[in-house]
Amino acid sequence: MLPQDTTAALQKSKESYRQRLLEVERLRRAADGSVGGTNAAAKDLDKSEAKFRKAQEEYKALVDKYCSVRDDFERKMTLSSKRFQVKKIYLFWKRAFHHLNFNQLSF
Repeated sequence: MLPQDTTAALQKSKESYRQRLLEVERLRRAADGSVGGTNAAAKDLDKSEAKFRKAQEEYKALVDKYCSVRDDFERKMTLSSKRFQVKKIYLFWKRAFHHLNFNQLSF
């Protein structure tokens, strides 16, 4: 999975997590405010809490996946940069020796 795809999925999951959290908080406040509480309100709260836990687990899983994808991407980019740097140094010295040889032939 690409870092961009993982980031997009993570943002979507984060938004879902926040929405579920707000819903649970709203239902808890409603249940606390009502005297005696109703059985239907308790069921709604239980359903909402279950959805919240599921969203929380998905969000945690995506955070872990994002970290591994990011680390893999950084490792690949570092390796690629090092290879490029080695090649650049090699070409520099190759040109330097070429110029030295050319200058020696000119005299």
